[in-house]
Amino acid sequence: MDGPEGTGREGEPTMAAALAYVFSGRDSAELWGCKDPGSGPWIELLYRQELATLQEWFGACAWERVDAAEEAPWDDSAVPPYGSYTMRLLSDGDIILHWNSPYVAVYLDGEGQIWRCTSGYDQLYRSLAERWAWKVAQGTPGYFSALTDEDGPALLAGAEGDRPLPDPGAVEAAMEALTWTPVEPAPAEEPEGVTVTDASGYYRMTFCPGNLVYYYMDDYWNFWFQGTGEAELYPLLLEQTA
Repeated sequence: MDGPEGTGREGEPTMAAALAYVFSGRDSAELWGCKDPGSGPWIELLYRQELATLQEWFGACAWERVDAAEEAPWDDSAVPPYGSYTMRLLSDGDIILHWNSPYVAVYLDGEGQIWRCTSGYDQLYRSLAERWAWKVAQGTPGYFSALTDEDGPALLAGAEGDRPLPDPGAVEAAMEALTWTPVEPAPAEEPEGVTVTDASGYYRMTFCPGNLVYYYMDDYWNFWFQGTGEAELYPLLLEQTA
């Protein structure tokens, strides 16, 4: 049986073992796509049944472990036919793929491995990109799921301290009623609006007039999203600050 370190029966690394580790014991994983090499990712969530399908896609390919020095650079000047320059799967481990390079980075407990796909890579990447695009087309990005995360309540950030968002369900429903698109580039400074953070303080979202949402994780991962539709988020958030 393949072990969690990405090795097979004889101790040799196998891609199947690496995948088993990445998806072990998880009900969901993040699927990151990037429409532009200079922009931030659009993150969607994949659930257990979808993850099993993804493992089948990876398993249909042939893989060989290579030295990191062998990894060939990818060319961002060309336009991918699948709508995404890079794909990333993030769960207990991390898998990063580029549309025009068969060299795939796999991180297990922070240790990096490079795998070269010797057959089936084009179909694998196309399938991942199409699944990501389909998820994006459904509406609310996976970024926003933390607003109602079971790990803790969403909090309204204020000068006198954070307090629970009175009705996160109403905010979630309004967000799901809108169609979302990323807006680039993100501003250098956080805009004025109503700010909501998660219980851990790991991320925050600022809701601005006109259904603009600024999502901030750190100085590198911070993005604008534009919502379109009949729902109005900013007045709804203002009501909850009263």
